[in-house]
Amino acid sequence: MQKFKHYCVENKNLLICLTLIMLLAFGVYLTGQQRFLLGYDYQYQHLYFYQDFHRLISSGQMPFWSNNLFLGTNFWGSKSYYILGDPFAYITLLFKSSDLVNALFLTYLLKFITAALLFNHLLFKMNIKKEVRFIPVLLYTFCGWATLFCEHPMFLVWHTFLPLLLIGIENVLQKRKVATFIFGVFLCLISNYYFFWTTSVFLTFYWTIRYYQTKQFHLKQYFFDTLKLIGFYLIGVLMGMILILPSILHLLQNARVASESVISKKWNPIIIYLDMIVKALIAPYQVSELGQMLFNTTDYATNQLSLYSSVLTILLLPQCFFVLKGKQRKGSVALLLILSLLLITPYGASLMHGFKEPTFRWTLLMITCMILIAAQILNQIEKINKKCLLVSLAMILLAVFGLRYAARLYYDAIWDHLKPEYNGLLLAAGFSILYTILILRRPSRGTKVFFSFLLISEISWGAYQTLHRYPDFENYDYEHILSSEAIDTIKSYEEENSFYRIYVPYMDTKAAMPHNINLYYDYKGGYTYDSLYQFTLSPFIYNTLKISPTSWQINIQDVELLKRLNFKYFLVKNSEFYLGKPQWNPNTYNLEEHEEFKLLAEVDGYLIYEATDAVPFALDLSLMTDNHLIGTVNQSSEGIVYLTIAYDQGWSVKVNGIKQEVLNVNGGFIGIEAEVGDEIELSFIPNGFIPGSIMTTVGFVIFLYIYLKERK
Repeated sequence: MQKFKHYCVENKNLLICLTLIMLLAFGVYLTGQQRFLLGYDYQYQHLYFYQDFHRLISSGQMPFWSNNLFLGTNFWGSKSYYILGDPFAYITLLFKSSDLVNALFLTYLLKFITAALLFNHLLFKMNIKKEVRFIPVLLYTFCGWATLFCEHPMFLVWHTFLPLLLIGIENVLQKRKVATFIFGVFLCLISNYYFFWTTSVFLTFYWTIRYYQTKQFHLKQYFFDTLKLIGFYLIGVLMGMILILPSILHLLQNARVASESVISKKWNPIIIYLDMIVKALIAPYQVSELGQMLFNTTDYATNQLSLYSSVLTILLLPQCFFVLKGKQRKGSVALLLILSLLLITPYGASLMHGFKEPTFRWTLLMITCMILIAAQILNQIEKINKKCLLVSLAMILLAVFGLRYAARLYYDAIWDHLKPEYNGLLLAAGFSILYTILILRRPSRGTKVFFSFLLISEISWGAYQTLHRYPDFENYDYEHILSSEAIDTIKSYEEENSFYRIYVPYMDTKAAMPHNINLYYDYKGGYTYDSLYQFTLSPFIYNTLKISPTSWQINIQDVELLKRLNFKYFLVKNSEFYLGKPQWNPNTYNLEEHEEFKLLAEVDGYLIYEATDAVPFALDLSLMTDNHLIGTVNQSSEGIVYLTIAYDQGWSVKVNGIKQEVLNVNGGFIGIEAEVGDEIELSFIPNGFIPGSIMTTVGFVIFLYIYLKERK
């Protein structure tokens, strides 16, 4: 308790400013004026995936397999990326599933607070004075990258734990202690393996530069120390194998991952470089759709760009040539040059994306390094070169007005949707002028207070605008997209251990993209929006559905096929409905024209039809969970029982108590050699889970040994 009080006193400026910014940026959510509902994938994917996670856990199962995810999906292998590797996700389990939005909001607050505390400790390790530490901490915590990617909770967790990895580097360099580094590698790996390649590439030159800056550099010793660091890095990787190995085995079946690597690709027109300047000066508080930004690109990956922490960072960076000396200056300049080359060349962006298509999602690393260099300059603010500061201000003002002039030339008119960025540039100019005046003034209490007020204002405004850049999504009512009463009525027709699916036409819901709504309403549906769907279904998706396996928006639009896949019930608003979205598929289907459809009830504005000729599930089930099915065969074709559950190598089967091989049939479904009347027991453990568990156990034993040894 005493340590906690001491920490609060020592970091009171940080805690006060952090609280104020969170109140200003998140106030409408904290006060209940608005629900924490962000745009696009947050609503279309993440909320629903979390719902299925809650369902699996609350039913007493390990989250290995989900029958509700399209036609069955390896939840452990696919959702380690989205949920299972994020430690904060498990906090949501303390809340009811119906209160998931508030639970997720709490995890967001905790992620930002954790990021702030870790970055503060990193600055302490780098000997930044406590009087100035709060400034770079705030810049990092609420940087444009973090608020831009709030709509992806599994991205934001990278921002949370990245400082821990850098703290680990400092501990290795200063104390030759490696436990923090190992644990940082472990957390960064399991919480977001998508960015782990990016982080690993970054560490190669960051480690080298920090080694050069903090030690007497001898090539032989550097080589030896680097080899040891790689060994400790691998221990951290080993610790995460319980999640990562099954995920890798799942991903290797993905056509996009298996496709040929792209070493480079030409950027779009020159405006991409203008967009870089804009996104360094202002927060990314404009939507990332094409045509919605001043200088947007035509590529979704490069639309997601932010280099922003504050215009103060840009104002201070040139001072590294004057304030920093010796190895500090050389290392900082080298770091900026390397990152700049990665930024401005498609080769570099491709490298940071695993030799795939170039992307700007990695720019958190550049923002972090710019803030760390700015922190070292603030640490010696009395040495600031005034002429350089004024030149920096002039360059910012020139960029601001040059960009506004270029925008005027580029557009016939500055439309309403372009004005946030257009006017935001003027705000950047105003803030840069005020920061310059305050830095040039003699330090006083009043100056420091006004500086803090200015910083809080800029950061809060940028964060608030970015979080609210999707106004059309803020009233998303996903609890009332479909009728719970109608779904419950259908469930009342069936016994507990029965396997059936429900089809709801795309247009008969109240959602712009209803691909995953069945996860909230807990039924097996006919479409999905999931970048990590069950890839063993790729032949079925390509050959039968005529959809590219590299797509992740999948919608079955063939009624006869639906019936063969155990779609027994059709829940519609009208007997005639569109098969998909009209602009994609203008075809309609009228249930009244087909006598095999029987109207059962009308509930809450929906008609419930039963397809009397729908193919029943091939087993009469006595037990059914997502991971485990027991039943008796009721149909068999030439000695093969065909189950409409996606195949995965993790499935194992016993026929009359004797273990047999599970077959991959009909383009990605389960097949079992059995006859009518045979008893089938089917169970699922993710492929790679058991060896991954062993590797994780070994990794943790090694880590605990190292940790306890360092504690002595």
